[in-house]
Amino acid sequence: MNELISVIIPVHNSSKYLSICLESILKQTYKNIEIIAVENGSTDNSLEILNKYKETIKIEVLKEAGLSKARNKGIEISSGKYLVFIDSDDEVEDTFIEDLYKNLNINKSDISICDIKEIHEETNKIVLNNLYPTNTIEKQEILNNLEKFNHGPCNKLFKKEIIEKYKIRFPKSLKYEDVPFVLEYLVNSNKVSKVNQYLYIYKIHKDSEQTTIDNKIFDIIKIMNLCLEITEKKYLEDLYISILTTYALKTRYIKNNELRNKFINETYKELNKNYPNWRKSKYIKSRPLIKQIIQKNKLLVKIYACIYKKQT
Repeated sequence: MNELISVIIPVHNSSKYLSICLESILKQTYKNIEIIAVENGSTDNSLEILNKYKETIKIEVLKEAGLSKARNKGIEISSGKYLVFIDSDDEVEDTFIEDLYKNLNINKSDISICDIKEIHEETNKIVLNNLYPTNTIEKQEILNNLEKFNHGPCNKLFKKEIIEKYKIRFPKSLKYEDVPFVLEYLVNSNKVSKVNQYLYIYKIHKDSEQTTIDNKIFDIIKIMNLCLEITEKKYLEDLYISILTTYALKTRYIKNNELRNKFINETYKELNKNYPNWRKSKYIKSRPLIKQIIQKNKLLVKIYACIYKKQT
């Protein structure tokens, strides 16, 4: 089989990394691909770089910035039977698409995923993220273990027919938009299969999404409440708790004390409202003891975040 696969790349102010990203895609061993770069509101020379590749990639230009809008536009104009999302400051190994595609077809799965290599630019630290360890995951196991999946779209091969059948899109105007998209796809999948190789290279730098914590952090609460509409509450419990308690700890990167405390207060309010017994959840019990103690206590989280800020 040699079916067309669409590669969707949202591009926004990524001129430093863009050529490396595109070259890694052009070197793919699987050749039947269309590359769609959706430029959205860059103020650097990203579009100029894209135009150097106009003979080999499709370029769509949006006047307004927005990761969700760019990815959704890519879905809309794609022609492939399968879709892959790659961020413009990342890169992929040469066999990324071929290995995901073969894995999906051999296992007759609805989505194929791989492990992720994180490169921290400022420290040159490399973190190998070995994700869900099982080679194939069936429907009920998917639902029972939603918190164990990486909920970014970039290390995955999706079937476009599932995306269109369930009208799955990235929510607009919200940060952390990856979570509901991947979640909705997972709950509508019968089988997930995995390539146990680090094929996606995720770069973390001072301007990347993971390190940029500002007042948009409140979007994660909106996102997780949106997720409550996607699947049964019982299946979402550990994912909901893990993400909100993790982001409560991430407030250590917020300089503004008032903003930090406001987010922590709002997070614990939502946890108590939606899952009153969340402190006894499977996720919390799985945490190291010291983290259990901190995450279960709103005041301790505030103290931890405050101490961390003073030390940095």
